[in-house]
Amino acid sequence: MDLIFESNLINLIILLVGLFKLLSEALSKSLLIRQKKVLEAIQESEEKLQEATTRLTESEIKLAQAKFKVKEIYDVARRVADYIRSSTLKKGAEEQQRLITTFDVQIATLESKIRQSLLEYFVCLVLREASARLERLIPTNTGSWAGVEKAIIDRNISLLAD
Repeated sequence: MDLIFESNLINLIILLVGLFKLLSEALSKSLLIRQKKVLEAIQESEEKLQEATTRLTESEIKLAQAKFKVKEIYDVARRVADYIRSSTLKKGAEEQQRLITTFDVQIATLESKIRQSLLEYFVCLVLREASARLERLIPTNTGSWAGVEKAIIDRNISLLAD
């Protein structure tokens, strides 16, 4: 039995050596192909990584440029807003001053018209009063201005005598 075991063992070793020889070439080829595919995949991945890194760098540069443009636009918008605000305030102040001046002129015109009306009214009142006094001073039987003058002179003389 030892002989059978030994011969089986020798057969098994021969089989394993034969299989190893046969399979090692196939496995070597397969492993070389697999290694080649893995290396190609690694190389492709590295290329994609490099490409992605390049795109990331480009994107970061574009982002920085966009941020700079946004800042420029914001600064221009701020200056425009400040200019519009100040010019609007200036125009508002000018309009306010124009309205004040217009109102002052209108008030002065109205005051002048009121003074003129009051003056005319007082002159009319004074003339009425003077006319009424003259009518009282003038005797009704005198029909001319010479008589009126004589009556005024007589009245003043009588006032002086008193």
